[in-house]
Amino acid sequence: YFIALDLGASIITDVPSGRLYTALVDKKLAAQTFGFARPMRQPGYALFGAQLETGMDPYRALEALNTAIADVGKTPFSQQELDRVKTRALTQWSQIYADPAHLTSALSEASALGDWRLFYWQRDQLERTVLEDVQRVTAQYLVADNRTEGLYLPTDTPQRAPTSAQVDPQTLLKDYKGRENA
Repeated sequence: YFIALDLGASIITDVPSGRLYTALVDKKLAAQTFGFARPMRQPGYALFGAQLETGMDPYRALEALNTAIADVGKTPFSQQELDRVKTRALTQWSQIYADPAHLTSALSEASALGDWRLFYWQRDQLERTVLEDVQRVTAQYLVADNRTEGLYLPTDTPQRAPTSAQVDPQTLLKDYKGRENA
């Protein structure tokens, strides 16, 4: 299911044609939108957000964000939207594969999910995933009862926790002698 949800999240967050962008940035409710689905062993999650400029109403932005996400069940994705995000994802995959440092990192991340071969399997699944699956899975997962929402409201005069002193490991461990294992 993750590949279909990831593609759905990509359609929602695509810039400048994604649903969040058109619902918030185009209507001057936010300066920027973002989002992604995160693969994990299970169940994973999707995160969507918006950054506002001074004077923008965070409550209106949150309402518009929730409406755009809820609209996935009412306004189906188009094949054009899916093709665009699939092309971008496959291009990114090819760029990772062509760069040894990025490939090593990607294979390590796939190993953390359970097996290094998931890196290649995900590419194959991405190529095979069809519009109906993306629509169904995204609509199933992005239901209101499965959502947590929040606002970060900065204050004019924040009260910060004290900054901890920097520790010098050489000084800290100068006379340290570990105990024997018993």
